[in-house]
Amino acid sequence: TPGTVHGRSVAIATGELTSIAVLSDGSASAWPEDEPRTVGWPRTFPRVQSVAVGDHYSLALISDHTVRIWPRNKNASAKVPPIASEDVIAVAASGWFFSVVKSDGS
Repeated sequence: TPGTVHGRSVAIATGELTSIAVLSDGSASAWPEDEPRTVGWPRTFPRVQSVAVGDHYSLALISDHTVRIWPRNKNASAKVPPIASEDVIAVAASGWFFSVVKSDGS
């Protein structure tokens, strides 16, 4: 069930079981449908530039140009490879996959 967003939403991302709103103050709020099984997902977190949601994980691009990822449940393994974890300027997700764009265009 979606929660109440306190603040102005500037971006959203939705997936199979999760919705995320990025707020104008740089924070974000998420509503995983299967919240008790979601591993390490903060209900709110600061300094977010953008978000992306896949079928079994969620991503946040943080203002320091790093990427955070959360698997949907404790049995899932979701990690950002070192090559895609720094100097990131954009994130995208679909199904089981995610992509990043780095500041050098790669």
